[in-house]
Amino acid sequence: MLRDAALAFSSAVEREQIQDISDRDLQLLFASVVRVYAAKYVNNPDLLPFFRQSDNVTATDVAVSATGMLKAAEMAVFELGMWQTIKGHG
Repeated sequence: MLRDAALAFSSAVEREQIQDISDRDLQLLFASVVRVYAAKYVNNPDLLPFFRQSDNVTATDVAVSATGMLKAAEMAVFELGMWQTIKGHG
């Protein structure tokens, strides 16, 4: 069921039906994906959130998303850098 939902969402994005995805649904999905990724990362620090050099995710996409995530978490880039240094994730 989850795989079907993920494939349907991915397909909608690929067909550029982004305007049909509500902001609230996007927020719920994004938060869930972030929590799952973080939980899996603990056991596999080599796990990347998406394929390297993905045609689907640009550097701009990453910068915009990372900036939004930091803002939503009320976290500064400096704090992220400190966390990476302390935890050895850099």
